[in-house]
Amino acid sequence: MSAALIGLAAGGCFVTIFAGVGIFMLVKYFQDKKKSEESQAWSATSGQITESYVRESQSRDSEGYTSTSYYSEVRYLYQVMGVEYNGDKVAFGGSVGGSRKKASERIAQYPVGKTVTVYYDPNNHEDAVLERRIGSKGMLIIGIIFTLIGVCTACAGGVAAIAALMNS
Repeated sequence: MSAALIGLAAGGCFVTIFAGVGIFMLVKYFQDKKKSEESQAWSATSGQITESYVRESQSRDSEGYTSTSYYSEVRYLYQVMGVEYNGDKVAFGGSVGGSRKKASERIAQYPVGKTVTVYYDPNNHEDAVLERRIGSKGMLIIGIIFTLIGVCTACAGGVAAIAALMNS
């Protein structure tokens, strides 16, 4: 097998992974966006904050560098038609880590014991949020970047493959 074919196969895997992850993230973002729009018609009830804290998460890269991200964690209780539910979703979209300051500011809005408005899906009472919006556009931004990297790499690989075929 020639080096050019091995390179194309490796590049194809790279493109597939990057584009696949990017497309997945874009689909997830737009599903969350649609759900946030639908939630404008959801029912509301009162609830109470039961937990509110900053969670720290450390990760280490291949070179041994450690990075720390902070996440705001909020849990609440609410009742619908006499049945008690637990919720932990503040807004739609995944939890995005950031600075300790940003996470602390977030949980300051939801101290333990605070009475809050909980918006719940009338067809699925366990699906609830405190804010009927998308929490972060991180999924959209990263999805676009990954998809663009995949597409640009595929185009560059296609040009290289054509050039290799023309020179052989």
